[in-house]
Amino acid sequence: MLFGDTLRTLLDSTGLKSTHLARELGYDVSYISRWLNNEKLPSAKNNGDLFFKIAQFFTDNTDDQTLTSVMNRLRIGNEFHGLHVDKQAEIAAYLLEVYSAQKAAMENQQSQDREENNSLLTKYMEPEYVFSEIRNSLLPLNDNTESVEIYSTIIDYISGSESILQKMNEFFEKENRKMTVMQLLDLENMKNKLIPYCQAVVQSMCDTTNITINFYEASYKGQTDVQMLVVKDCLFLRKLMDPFTNWSYYLVSKEPSLIQDYYYGIRNSLTAKKPVIQKIHSGELSKDNYFVNYMLQGGVKHILTIMHLLYMEPDTLTAILSEKGTIDTNPYFKAGMFKAEKSVVIFKKALLQYIYEGYINLQGGGVEKISKEARIRHLTDLINRLKTFSGFQLTIIEDVNPVLNYVPGMPSIYLGNRTAHVTSYTTIDKSYVFKSFELVNLFRSFHERLENLSDSFAIRGQA
Repeated sequence: MLFGDTLRTLLDSTGLKSTHLARELGYDVSYISRWLNNEKLPSAKNNGDLFFKIAQFFTDNTDDQTLTSVMNRLRIGNEFHGLHVDKQAEIAAYLLEVYSAQKAAMENQQSQDREENNSLLTKYMEPEYVFSEIRNSLLPLNDNTESVEIYSTIIDYISGSESILQKMNEFFEKENRKMTVMQLLDLENMKNKLIPYCQAVVQSMCDTTNITINFYEASYKGQTDVQMLVVKDCLFLRKLMDPFTNWSYYLVSKEPSLIQDYYYGIRNSLTAKKPVIQKIHSGELSKDNYFVNYMLQGGVKHILTIMHLLYMEPDTLTAILSEKGTIDTNPYFKAGMFKAEKSVVIFKKALLQYIYEGYINLQGGGVEKISKEARIRHLTDLINRLKTFSGFQLTIIEDVNPVLNYVPGMPSIYLGNRTAHVTSYTTIDKSYVFKSFELVNLFRSFHERLENLSDSFAIRGQA
């Protein structure tokens, strides 16, 4: 939706007049009319304050029921709007989003293809523009057909505290839609951008019911340098490079037949390959003694978001399992299996929750709460292990750190020499197995970065 159309919808739905808005903002009504007719956008100068004043105009002059109704219709904020000031902020943020998307398309347009649905853009506010286009394209659709998106630059969409992918997930959840992202990974390129790519992969596996991300290895070197996005029923975008000026262009198409051709072509080529990260049910991990075989390997590394058993003496393990009544139902716990060499990174929040509240993951049995006596016994075993065995290292990192930020639903990662798995502690049936040795090695390098954080972000324990 264009900025002018959005503003007109707000005026028409609330019964307010453009003359009143103009007087409130101190503008001539003819200037406001040019906004409403999509002939002009507001000046970029101080538009943040301007959008807040526009939002304040509507919240101050509209009854609560009417304002809530129009906000829900435009999908502004969420259906449970809070205080008066919250509504102002939600409307202002929405106006800024629509404005930014339209301004990017208008100011940077260099040429127009013969077909009105295709255009070339030079500069491109890609994530914001794409999110706006996806949302506006899907709103009129009556069914909840799954929308498959193919990215080649996932870090552009998934990084940051307010990532575009997060916003998409919130939108899809609200609209009761599903989204599948099919992502190409250039494992060679990941070596040069290890931290952002590994962050992106970890965050992509956070608990969410609306977005699934499938990773595929690029079939030839440099394939992922071709920045491409294909959204079914929505748009197709591809980066082009002028060989004479080295300027970057983006071909953006909204032509349905072209989009469908690219969509099905890319989808079919990717689904014929095996994903480098395979989603499985957690029960499959233990079906073939996976946990035992895995934990007994040398050089095991962990990145944990909830406390796990780590090291404990066999009698301590037996006592804890007996306390929880799981000793007979967990045949894969073997005496001595936790004596393998390990290097563990754990969030401070997870460790403190265990120390003070007793929450621990009993390896495939879900999160349990064990007694104070049992965890004192366990922590004593762990401290003694750190004192006496040089092959065991524990690194505690801050929940907010420059390498890996803690977010709700983040999974724990287990890295072996030639295998790895990722498992959620909030949804026991959600696990992933890395099917690429190269990807496992990259995450081992990522683990070493975490171990070598500055002292302001990590506390270490080792012999």
